[in-house]
Amino acid sequence: MLIVAAIGTMSLATIGSNVPAVVVLTVIGVGWSVFGMLVLGPRIHRRNWLEHSLADFGQSQGNVATGFVLADMADPKRQSQAATSYGYKQLTYEPILGGGLLTALSVPIIMAIGSLTFAIISAVMTVLLIVWGVRRGRSRDAAVS
Repeated sequence: MLIVAAIGTMSLATIGSNVPAVVVLTVIGVGWSVFGMLVLGPRIHRRNWLEHSLADFGQSQGNVATGFVLADMADPKRQSQAATSYGYKQLTYEPILGGGLLTALSVPIIMAIGSLTFAIISAVMTVLLIVWGVRRGRSRDAAVS
């Protein structure tokens, strides 16, 4: 219902008058997703990085189902456990970020602290999570070796 209501209230004239901004944001979003898959993916997922990274890339380009489809295409026999790991990740990710708590509260938080402050906090959290993921990948590899 929420998605139907949101789509129903969209103004195509507004989107049409802001095509350059939409194109720039789209290129930046796709670029970040590709960078995450090809550069960060091998550092975070040391074993079977492509299968794991493809699932995350699919989610970043559409939705959770797209991630599962790409994971199944990369590993149809599920030898890498990428689809299973991706599914378990969604149990914690979706209630917070994937249309969950932070997504619902983002507008009130931005109104309370300002968009620049929110952007800085988001950027710092992104960097911290990347560092944590890379370190976790390295420590997991050391434990396996």
